[in-house]
Amino acid sequence: MMKNIFLGLLVIAFTACENRGSDDSRSLGDQEGSLASSKQDESSGEQVNETPSLKEDTMHEVQFDNVVEFAKFCAKTIENGDVVAAEKWIDAPVMFSPYAFIDQQMVKKFTVADMLIEDETVYAWGIYDARGDTILKRKSEYLAEFVLSFNWEDEDVEVQVYDEKPMAYGSELHNVQEVFPAAKYVSFYKPPSKEGFLDWRALIFVIEEQNNSYQLKAIVNNQWTA
Repeated sequence: MMKNIFLGLLVIAFTACENRGSDDSRSLGDQEGSLASSKQDESSGEQVNETPSLKEDTMHEVQFDNVVEFAKFCAKTIENGDVVAAEKWIDAPVMFSPYAFIDQQMVKKFTVADMLIEDETVYAWGIYDARGDTILKRKSEYLAEFVLSFNWEDEDVEVQVYDEKPMAYGSELHNVQEVFPAAKYVSFYKPPSKEGFLDWRALIFVIEEQNNSYQLKAIVNNQWTA
């Protein structure tokens, strides 16, 4: 009788040890799985950080080797609608002119950040050449027609820097050198689609160097009009 009781207790103890070992194994497996998942998440996070967005980049110092790099940065900031970058690096008021001849009585000045923040106000920006009617547009509408409609990525676009009066591609008049005599003029020029055609266009970034840094002073649209 005592022998049978002893054998029964031995079986119960052995079974309990097996169950505990199984639980420990499952617990260890869960920990390893959780650790592996954590490592994958960390790896995924690092990959995201390796390709930061423009807005993340602008939280750090940005260096411009020349005036063309700064002009391209300004263009990209406007194209991306990046208010953060605009407030940090293009903080001075900028003149927006729809034509090469700047009508100082009608052109508007806004910071780039202000231009990117929409409101419902309609502004008078100038007079349409060859039409005579007033250019009445909200800020986003002006940008769409006179700035963002220019294709920066076109392989035919030429970048030219002028210390004096920018080149005229037709009969248009320039006075930017009179309004901003100390500036450099970075012109993004799209030649006509065919020789003799009048569908050329240029966008001129007027930039001054002040206290060892660049300041965007104006963006001037230039295109043929009848």
